Amino acid sequence: MFTSSVNFTHINATAAAQHVLFIDPIGLVANKAKLTGTVAPTSCSFGSAEIFNDWLKSTKVTFKGINYKVSQLAQQAELFSFYKAWGKGVIVQEETPLDYERNTPNNPNILTFACEIAMTKTSGFSMIVQANTQISLTFYMQEEMGQLVIAND
Repeated sequence: MFTSSVNFTHINATAAAQHVLFIDPIGLVANKAKLTGTVAPTSCSFGSAEIFNDWLKSTKVTFKGINYKVSQLAQQAELFSFYKAWGKGVIVQEETPLDYERNTPNNPNILTFACEIAMTKTSGFSMIVQANTQISLTFYMQEEMGQLVIAND
């Protein structure tokens, strides 16, 4: 059954910032962008980020929106880094969450914004999570037609 969203949570309980690599299905992004010292997110609604990345190896999906919740407002200054890797290199598109409107004026710790970001096995997403900070990212997906494969064993 197709899921309409995937949620990642990361709890950085350390005294130093952490570079979290949320999505990198085949490891091409980390290799081409020379990302070292990254950590996996604490949890993922797919069971783990590894399971989501395994799923993304054989399909593609478009993120149509993101809900971003932080425990510390200063975290919103950190950039979202989206990657597209290929044999010769990587393209990085950085987005500043503060450029987007808040979900509600009553809760400044939540940002919600629309987007159209295609994710494939050569795509990636990472960000810096500040010390002693918890974040939650929910990516809303639109179904990609023709991606369902049923094995008839």
